Amino acid sequence: MKQRAWTIFFLLIFLIIAICFSISAAELNIYLNGQDVSTKLETLKEDDQVLVQARGLADSLQLETRWIRSIKTLEIKKDDKKIKMMADSPYLQMGEKTVKTKSEMKIVNGHTYIPLKKIVEAFGYVTEFEESDNALYILNPKSSIKKVSWRETGQEILVEMDKITPYRIKETDDPKKLILEIDKTSLAPGFKETISNNNFYFEINRVENRACLQFVISSKYPLSFHRNGVIKEEDNNLILKFLSRIKSIKWQDKSLAIRATGEINKPDVFFLKNPRRMVLDIPSLRLSEYKLDFEENKWVKDIKVSQFKNDPLILRVVLELKEGKYLNPVQNGKDNILLLKPGRKTRIGNLSVSENEINFSSEHSVKPELFTLNNPDRLVIDIYNAYREEDFPENVEVENGLIKKIRSSRFKEGTVRLVADLKEATGYDWKQVKNTTGEYRHKIILENKFENISLINQANYTNINIGLSGKVNYKVKKFSYPDRIVVDLEGIDVSPQSLPEPRGIIKDIRTNNYSEEGLDIIRIVFELNKFESYDVISDNPDDSINIALAREKLDERENLIILDAGHGGFDPGAIGTSGLEEKVVNLDIALRVKKLLKKSDYNVLLTREKDNFISLKGRVRLANQKNARVFVSIHSNSSRGFSEGTEAFLAPAKTGDSLPLAESIHNKLVDELKLKDRGIKKENFYVIKYTEMPAVLVEVAFLSNPHEESLLENDLFRERAASAIEEGILNYMQKFEK
Repeated sequence: MKQRAWTIFFLLIFLIIAICFSISAAELNIYLNGQDVSTKLETLKEDDQVLVQARGLADSLQLETRWIRSIKTLEIKKDDKKIKMMADSPYLQMGEKTVKTKSEMKIVNGHTYIPLKKIVEAFGYVTEFEESDNALYILNPKSSIKKVSWRETGQEILVEMDKITPYRIKETDDPKKLILEIDKTSLAPGFKETISNNNFYFEINRVENRACLQFVISSKYPLSFHRNGVIKEEDNNLILKFLSRIKSIKWQDKSLAIRATGEINKPDVFFLKNPRRMVLDIPSLRLSEYKLDFEENKWVKDIKVSQFKNDPLILRVVLELKEGKYLNPVQNGKDNILLLKPGRKTRIGNLSVSENEINFSSEHSVKPELFTLNNPDRLVIDIYNAYREEDFPENVEVENGLIKKIRSSRFKEGTVRLVADLKEATGYDWKQVKNTTGEYRHKIILENKFENISLINQANYTNINIGLSGKVNYKVKKFSYPDRIVVDLEGIDVSPQSLPEPRGIIKDIRTNNYSEEGLDIIRIVFELNKFESYDVISDNPDDSINIALAREKLDERENLIILDAGHGGFDPGAIGTSGLEEKVVNLDIALRVKKLLKKSDYNVLLTREKDNFISLKGRVRLANQKNARVFVSIHSNSSRGFSEGTEAFLAPAKTGDSLPLAESIHNKLVDELKLKDRGIKKENFYVIKYTEMPAVLVEVAFLSNPHEESLLENDLFRERAASAIEEGILNYMQKFEK
């Protein structure tokens, strides 16, 4: 009996020691909206979880509590939000929702202890733990998220918020997963999500020890986006934009229709033998769940679709054709449809060439694919499902006019290609006429045409951009009383109906015609309000005439260059394989560019000069408010596949004023760094679309490429990149100065 008593005594001692080891007073500094409340809150620590005495927390957060003795349940309430926890249970009930916590509610010495972080987060607070100070910060969120929804028409995910707070796209190794992190925000009451569908799955996580929500978008297929273009700001909302996906392939009015969720680009078309197949490589189109409505027909035996490439993104559609059957592609960009209509194999013959005209015949009706190439200037004519007659010439020399030479070849299986070597870039027009013998005659006339005039109005400038189909000789002249700028174009017809509405410095636009030394001249007159000076940015001749009109003389404030170091703060940007962060590289290069430009007496301002987060809207607002002359955003590239080289981006609507800046910087970078030239591309990235001045985004090199990452880590390489950007900006700026 005595032995049993001693056994019970030692067992109790053991349990007490165990409890002391498992539950101890938590030495934790707690701050509520910046105020130290550590002395007001009695805490315990169980494993790695902190529990707080319910009464003290309720007093600090102004919560109502009610103890239901019969079921050992604590009810906590504030306004219309109520939660419940039961003693020794890890479950937290919030309305109709039940959440499992990492620790149970405990009753110690008659006091109730509840899991601190879960309770405050349940009432809409956000928490952040700082390990170095052993401090837990409880904060009111700076914004709330009302809804996350999918917009099919734009291929976008819309995040509706009260206010934009710092955010970032987090790198993942999974090409089918995208993670968006948003700081100091919570989910609004009644939060809704409408993303999950056949292609996407959506989940929300709270990042451990940080006041941050994490949105994880997973897809059946790799997600396609450009890192600097996937996210943009619209009012107080964030928008994640993806590239188009294939939506359906179906027969429609005796045609095969390939439909995409967004814009569908012109495919590269070629043919294969044994079996006979037509291959369409469609750029910037992603494979996804799509509907195949493939009924029995006379033309196509089978269809196969695959993601042929990821960098650059190419969707491949392979059509196995039936014997003796042919299809011709016809693009319909407005409806996001590529049509393939029945055609015939046709003979091409009777080639003739004059000074500015190309003629040939076809056995059946065809619609050639025409496009121009530069360096050297060429006009390319591709005719699908065609073959040349036996005496069709391979080369035709031309003595006079715009055409120097015509070359013909079987470019690919089933395609005849004609290439016209030109003396200079020019526009063209194609016509097809059926003659009395049933043969079709094709006429391609080389001539330049007026396309449009766009006006871009800024705080102290109005930019004129005159678009033409090819290079044209022109003169720009200034007249007074009244002030006006005139542009004289040789051999171009401009309809008065095609002139835009005046804006900015321009108060009227009109045209008239006259002859000079046997040449027909069209004069476009821009009548102006008060202005100080003008600069012609384009070359002569050119296919895009760019003129900048300034309201006032340039002063130091207006002679301002804005350098934008991409990413920053909580947003690291791309991360290389060795851990090098893009935000560090971007800022270092931007600071070097600033230092170089200051030596040339330019006024330079950085959107950030340290490792801090600046929203896209904040960067644009700064540039527009300061009336900057130019805006240059500096980045380091990344992709999930193997990619290399240097590229630059400008906004499509701002091509007229931004292209010269993009060319000047990009060409210097390519010459100096000797990396692959990925070209100048057009994208509606937020910081270059909404800035009111010439703007360019440069991608110096690829952090995701181990070799180029090692270059970006090197001080000498960064200095060379900075020097190239500085020279490009200087060359551009000097074109404006008298």
